[in-house]
Amino acid sequence: MMNKCTIVLMMWSCCAMHLLSQSIGERNDLAHFLNDTRVDSIYHQLTPDERIAQLFWLMTENLHNPQSVQHMLNLVDKWQPGGILYMKNNASDIARFSNLASAKSKVPLIFSIDGENGLALRVKGITPLPKAMTLGAIQDEQLLYRVGGEMARQFHRMGLQVNFAPVADVNSNAANPVIGSRSFGENPLVVARQSVAIMRGMQDGGIVAVAKHFPGHGDTDTDSHHALPLISHSRARMDSVELVPFDALIKNGVLGVMSAHLEVTSLDTTRGVPASLSKPILTGLLKHGMGFHGVVITDAMNMQGVKKAGSPGRVDAMALMAGNDIVESTENIGAAIEAVKLAIVNGELTWDDIEHKCRKSLALKLWVQCDSFRMVKEDSVIEEINASMDVDLLKQLYEQSLTVLMRAQDTLRLDRNSSNTALALVLPGAGALADSIGAYRALKQLKINIGSGHESIQQNLAIHQEIIVCMGSYAESRKVWNDKALSTLWSAVLKHPDVTIVFGGSPYQLDKLRNVDTAREIVLVYEPLDFAWRAAALYLAGMLEAKGKLPVSIGAKWPMNAGWVGKR
Repeated sequence: MMNKCTIVLMMWSCCAMHLLSQSIGERNDLAHFLNDTRVDSIYHQLTPDERIAQLFWLMTENLHNPQSVQHMLNLVDKWQPGGILYMKNNASDIARFSNLASAKSKVPLIFSIDGENGLALRVKGITPLPKAMTLGAIQDEQLLYRVGGEMARQFHRMGLQVNFAPVADVNSNAANPVIGSRSFGENPLVVARQSVAIMRGMQDGGIVAVAKHFPGHGDTDTDSHHALPLISHSRARMDSVELVPFDALIKNGVLGVMSAHLEVTSLDTTRGVPASLSKPILTGLLKHGMGFHGVVITDAMNMQGVKKAGSPGRVDAMALMAGNDIVESTENIGAAIEAVKLAIVNGELTWDDIEHKCRKSLALKLWVQCDSFRMVKEDSVIEEINASMDVDLLKQLYEQSLTVLMRAQDTLRLDRNSSNTALALVLPGAGALADSIGAYRALKQLKINIGSGHESIQQNLAIHQEIIVCMGSYAESRKVWNDKALSTLWSAVLKHPDVTIVFGGSPYQLDKLRNVDTAREIVLVYEPLDFAWRAAALYLAGMLEAKGKLPVSIGAKWPMNAGWVGKR
């Protein structure tokens, strides 16, 4: 005799088989499924507690620890949550846990991760895609669409269905402690364009994109992991900056939006209430005002920006009352289910609310073609993902993002002969960069470290027509570049008529390096990686046209959108 779990899984399997014959275009939103008879059938197989549990996704970590794994499996077995969010773990541990947890779940689980630059952000050993700030310098939207497609490929191999990306925050605050290079930049239209392109690539590849952090975490000086940030911008400012990317994503069919733990006074005048718990912001603005009909998911409920609003359980119920459909990283799912039932008794929620949210959760699972019988292959995950990586795409991304910044007074290029030997001053950590340049043109390398003699370097300045300063990571470069004992050396270097600095860091970090704007040319490649170094080497050898545009302002030195276009 079949039990209820077997019946639900058989029904789900039939649903999945039907969906395999559908194109992405036919299943481009949740409305196609919300009133589907198959969702209705599955919904009625669930107990009231299980319907509530579908609204909670549990966070997993320490999957190398057998006790932690067993604890999480017990939670899945007992409460039947809707999904799992993975934090940093090994690929094989993630695959193994997905298989074990799926066997415990009556309704197939959704598996999610923060993959802002692909799985590398959370999974060790996977080749990373460029950070958002790097992508923000690229002018070709089709390349960004391909990035979304590459993310989708990685997620499918790992057995994941939801990516908490793209970051749609407009990073207009250079001192932002939590967003920074995770943002595409400070221009709302650029952030919107890049976010939409990546979202389309992911969702056309069958992976749910979740835009974050609504209504905008880009202009804060507080990290919501540690406290509740306060945003006091006017509604007009919010409409013209922070909300622009989210509006574009909604209009282009994004399936998920993450609510942020931010207090925004112009959108909700109740003091101390984060957007993630605000009905005026989530139900009034996001759903009714901006017309979002997808799934609203909270940021992690274990963050300090929301924890002070209520006890575990109660704060989860408050999130659902505000308009969230899914509560992510609840700290106590048992207490959360009881708190939701109490909120229903008290008239703060209704069973109709729970039904609508639960149906959304089930519809989302149908959209991603979730079914419990699709086991994740546990062996060789990293090897297979890396081996199938689109290397040509990675090369193009770093080449297209390369940004050349000129001194304000330099509007004409120097006539350079790339056959001449250039002098490379190599700062700590930049040896790979210098070697890459040396593979394409004649180069004499001199290493610079704090405390060593530099008389020979100054002698070499006069006999070379071109000086290339090779900087590695910001942390290593800053110590040498800003060292007072080397100020005489750097003063002599910067007096040379043709000095190029190659920097593989954030534009915001560039602003903290003394007098860099007095160099004739800065080649900004955003990340200290081999693909970026190769792009810089090709440009310096006259083999690559610079096309990147600065996604943010660098103090008073260079405005947003600066960037010389052309070949050497």
